Amino acid sequence: MVPGRGGVVGGIICLVLLFLVIAVVSVRFSGNNDKWDDWYAPGETRTDYVSSVFCSSVTLENPSLTSSASIYLLRNEPKLAVRYNFTITDSLVLKSGYYQYWNFYMYPGSNYTFSSCLTSGKVYYYLIKGFTNFQNWHTYLGYSYNYTSYSSVCGSSNTTLSRSFTEEDEYYFVLYNGYRADAKVHVTLTFNRTEYVLQSEDVDSSCTAAPSSKCIMDIPYNSDYVVLIEAGAPGDGDWGTNVDIDTSCNPRVWVYVMIVLLPTLGVIALIACIAVACCCVKRRMRYAPLQSVMTQDGVSMTMVEDSDSTNPPPYTPEEVSPPSYKPNPPAYTP
Repeated sequence: MVPGRGGVVGGIICLVLLFLVIAVVSVRFSGNNDKWDDWYAPGETRTDYVSSVFCSSVTLENPSLTSSASIYLLRNEPKLAVRYNFTITDSLVLKSGYYQYWNFYMYPGSNYTFSSCLTSGKVYYYLIKGFTNFQNWHTYLGYSYNYTSYSSVCGSSNTTLSRSFTEEDEYYFVLYNGYRADAKVHVTLTFNRTEYVLQSEDVDSSCTAAPSSKCIMDIPYNSDYVVLIEAGAPGDGDWGTNVDIDTSCNPRVWVYVMIVLLPTLGVIALIACIAVACCCVKRRMRYAPLQSVMTQDGVSMTMVEDSDSTNPPPYTPEEVSPPSYKPNPPAYTP
C-alpha cells in the first residue's frame, strides 16, 4: 500500500523533529568527552592539542588555594629552558610497609640530586619512570624494580644520587620501608627543571585563573595553534604539593549541528524522492484509460495507457454480422 501525501509529509516532519532532538542532545554532551584532568607540579608547563574545529573555547579550572594557573594559545611551538631551581627538604617516619613519594614531569635537560640519611632503620629508594610503571610498582610493592637500599646514619654520612633526564615523562621519587622496624628518614631533593619558555610575540591569547577560580580562553576557528598550560609557582614556597588542574573543551555548536543535520537532510531528501515517485506511480495506475478490443473468438479487455487523454474513451462495441442461416432439411423417404 502506498502512503498518501499527508502521511508522507507527517513522516518527514517526525524525522526532522527526531533528528533535531538528536542534534540538541549531541551539542549538550559534545564537550563532556573533551576534558583533561591532570596533576601539575608547581611551575610545570605542558603543551596540549585542542581541536579548533570542535572547540570554540577552553575552560581552565584551578583548585589551588595558593597559586594561579594559566593557559596560552601560541603561534609556534615553545622552546625548553631551565626555569626553576628549588630544593625539597623533609623529615619523616616511615612505618613498616609504608612509602612516601614525590613526582614531577621532567623534560630533557632537567636534573636532580637525591641526598638522604637515617637516624634509625633502613629504607629502599626507587626512581620510577611513567605512571603505569608506578602503578605496577605499587601493586607489587617494588620487588621487581631496581632500587637503592641504604642505612646511612645522619651526622656521619649521606647517601647521594644524581641523574640528568634525556626522556620526557612523569618521574616518581619513592622511599619505601620494606623492613620490620620503623625508619626515621631525612631527605633532600634538589631540582633543576627545564620548562617551556614563552615568547610574547608568539602568544595570540591567554587567560589566568586565580586560586580557586576558573577562566575561559576563546579559540579561533580552524586555527593552527599550540595550547600551553602552566601551573603557577607556589605562593607559599611549597614545591612538593601538586595541583589537579581541569581543562575542558566548550563545543562549537554549529559544527555539531551540521554534523547531525547534513546526513539527516540527505536521508529526508531520499525518503521524499521515493515517496513522490510512489505517489506518481499510484496516480498513473489509478487514471490509466481502458481500451476494448473485440475479436472473432470473443471480447477481451486490455489495459492501455493513453498519454494524450485524461479520460478513458467511450466503449463502442464492434458490429459483427451473424452467420447466414442456410436450412438443410433431411431428405424425405416415403
